[in-house]
Amino acid sequence: PLLRLPIAPNPEAREFRPEMIDAIFAAASADMAEAAETLAGIEGEVSLPVDIADLWFDVNGNGTREVGEGVMDIAGFALGGGFGETPDAVSIRFDTADVAWLRAYAHLLAGISDTIRAIGTTGPISRVMATAEGFRAVAGPPQPQTFNGFANYQAEIDLVAMIIFALEQTPDSALSQKAHGHFLSMIQDNRQFWSAVAIETDNDAEWIPNKNQTSALGLPFPPETGTRWLAVLSDAERVLQGELLIPHWRLGPGAGLDLGAMFIEPPPLDPVGLIQGETLLPYARTGPLADMESLRQFEALIGGNAGLYMVMLN
Repeated sequence: PLLRLPIAPNPEAREFRPEMIDAIFAAASADMAEAAETLAGIEGEVSLPVDIADLWFDVNGNGTREVGEGVMDIAGFALGGGFGETPDAVSIRFDTADVAWLRAYAHLLAGISDTIRAIGTTGPISRVMATAEGFRAVAGPPQPQTFNGFANYQAEIDLVAMIIFALEQTPDSALSQKAHGHFLSMIQDNRQFWSAVAIETDNDAEWIPNKNQTSALGLPFPPETGTRWLAVLSDAERVLQGELLIPHWRLGPGAGLDLGAMFIEPPPLDPVGLIQGETLLPYARTGPLADMESLRQFEALIGGNAGLYMVMLN
């Protein structure tokens, strides 16, 4: 959500430094935690009309809105539902229920940020960059046609190395516990949103509607959307709390892995240990398994656009 915006290359980009990725997610985590706290303090009725066309991303960080930085320029296709042309202008009236929705989203982004920070990227990126620089210092960059074509894929090879080196580390338990707390708070706030939106009687430029309302975005929301999504979240909560276990190929029926325990005391994420199972053995438990049935029912209800709706509903 933070690094995948479809934006054009920056012709005046600053030199990349290994600590930048961790810094991005540290700032995002702090900002989202502050946002969640601020939203939790809102009391009374809320009515905030927002013209989506007024929103923009400061892509180049110069404090001024420029061509191509508007939300409709960057994410208009998705906001239009992914069904065709993007809307020229959409006005949303964010109301009391939407406060809980936005707070849930703040917790989601904070949880993702803290998960990435727990794994840690600065060390692995530094390691890969230092190796590449060391080889360049010996004899300059390789020619693309040499080494059986490997030189054509330097960036891809280095990226894979960064990921593997990062996974070989043991995540920071304090940060993984923070992420765990954010994900649980997201589910609680999402429940509050659906409880509040279910009793709304108006139909005024709705963001996410109840079964008697329509979305100002033009997206169709089947009447059972809320019920189905809450079932998905209920299963997710039980998985995070270790009440439902994750299946593993070495375990038979009635046994699985406790994801909640993995957040509280995370194991090394060494790919070999994860696949073979050595690092996961301490988290093996007997108990009921998560079966993904609620998610399948949600996808069946929504159809081929389940991914888009999952992003909206968080």
